[in-house]
Amino acid sequence: SVGTGFSIKLHKTEDFLRTQPFGTVPAAFSPDGEIGIFESNSIMRLAARLGKNKNNIYGKNAYESSRIDSFLDASLIFARASQIYLLSIRAESLTKSIKQNAKDAYVTYMNGIESALNSNKSPYIVGNQLTLADICFFCEYALFSREQIKPRTNKSKKWNSVLSTLNKDNFTKAVSHYNKLRNIPAFAKDSNEYLKKIDIAISS
Repeated sequence: SVGTGFSIKLHKTEDFLRTQPFGTVPAAFSPDGEIGIFESNSIMRLAARLGKNKNNIYGKNAYESSRIDSFLDASLIFARASQIYLLSIRAESLTKSIKQNAKDAYVTYMNGIESALNSNKSPYIVGNQLTLADICFFCEYALFSREQIKPRTNKSKKWNSVLSTLNKDNFTKAVSHYNKLRNIPAFAKDSNEYLKKIDIAISS
């Protein structure tokens, strides 16, 4: 059977499609393989639920957990526009409309993060400690930061990236929060190599 991805056709087994109704990846499964979980944020929630939540990473109570869910759900709108934008750059099919949609989604998402950090008495997005909301924000921003790399097909001297255009005078707390998270050893362990490649590509 064939399931459709963002830009290519992906060949998947009938067993996979039986448990994954949208045929997307990443995908997770129950131990017996009978229950499929899809969407990265849902998989992240599953990992938190399976753990003992000793550090309250999924909130201290139902209200904090639901507020965290709100940020995870809001990130999906940005993620959709971000993925289409990044894939179109790679496929050399970027249009003004795709870039504008990504820019609009980025502004909306970052305004929400900035507002949360401004209104919260702690340096975290939800509550007074690091939660899934911070982890999701870090991952979405880190992924989107790839767009700062000048496309091979861009013949101008400078690539007018969304981040370089908007971050100079906007989202100061959100960007600062991202940089703080980037330096936490647990984050750096999985992201340093990826982010250093981006830093080198941008500076070259």
